[in-house]
Amino acid sequence: MDMEPQLVKSAERTVRILEALAASPEALTLSQLQQHTGFPRSSLHALMRTLVELKWVETDTAKGRSASGRTPC
Repeated sequence: MDMEPQLVKSAERTVRILEALAASPEALTLSQLQQHTGFPRSSLHALMRTLVELKWVETDTAKGRSASGRTPC
């Protein structure tokens, strides 16, 4: 029996967000990030708030753009 690993949805989405930000040469707006990930806006916004609070993502509030904040250990 071939068992696929069961991923935790929020953890997978968080990694996908960080990958999208890291792959972009410039900071992204929430709309651009939504286009890259395909995630619902409300979920994306909640995850981004958490990433910003934990300093994994930096946000330029004047421009409404976000970028990867630090390199993982």
